[in-house]
Amino acid sequence: MHYVVSKIFCEKNPIVARIIISREWEGEIEHAKALLNTIMHKWPSGTRVWFIITSGGFIEAPWPSDISSKDVPDARNPRPYIVKRLMNIAENYVIRYLLTDSQIGLLKQIARYITLGVDMHMDINNLRKSHVELVGVFDLTLEKFVLWTGKSYPKSNQPGLTCITDINSHFYAFEGIGETLILGCHDLKVFDPYHYNNPRRSEWRKEIIAKFHNIAKQRKPILVLQHPHTTVKVRTWQNAWKYLVKLVPSVRYYASAWRYYDPRVHPSKYNTLLDVLKATKSRETHTIDFVVDQ
Repeated sequence: MHYVVSKIFCEKNPIVARIIISREWEGEIEHAKALLNTIMHKWPSGTRVWFIITSGGFIEAPWPSDISSKDVPDARNPRPYIVKRLMNIAENYVIRYLLTDSQIGLLKQIARYITLGVDMHMDINNLRKSHVELVGVFDLTLEKFVLWTGKSYPKSNQPGLTCITDINSHFYAFEGIGETLILGCHDLKVFDPYHYNNPRRSEWRKEIIAKFHNIAKQRKPILVLQHPHTTVKVRTWQNAWKYLVKLVPSVRYYASAWRYYDPRVHPSKYNTLLDVLKATKSRETHTIDFVVDQ
């Protein structure tokens, strides 16, 4: 199995490497491993970054058979032990099949951390019921996961999303970097005025937004990393990024990795890849962008 990196955009002194998948992607673990191997083979010599970041749903992990829909009666307020179990299963799956000792040995030469978007779906009679969208951060020097979080602010068409209610789980002070905010896909929208100033928002959404704002102001992150599943338009996240740095002025660096592919949008409606790349990082965040399209 082999993937083609069609484009590499490398700025001077990059701190983040973004993997941009310009094609359909199902998150199969062997495909993820092959893609990472291709990226490492194409890596610019002598370059090392803080983070390699992947899109939401970069990996699809199996939903455990012993957790049924009855165990997740309220997806917006799931039982903490259920969330912890899902995170443990995702972690064990990634370590067993992706982050093997040999893979870690190669990755640690080019980065300190790697973020992995991991989705899990409960399928019953081919119908997707409960699901969760997680993000794990692996410390390649310590050779262990140091953070697990996931989407806390679902889209309106995601009633079955098992939400991550612990907003503090999105924040972590990484060695050598400082306080960092890790966001799932739609979580960035809590910083968009359309969401937090809209009087028609439910009380539950208003509460999540207020928690994010208050904790972000207290924790003062310097870096924000977001993990969308897809992004094909400049305006999708532009307003949220703009107001995030106004609301939390400690933020100096931000970036997201995503799939430049959305079957719901006709390709003629996509903004150019270069424009979307530019719109999804701060000017000070120098990156290496790997575009994978085959």
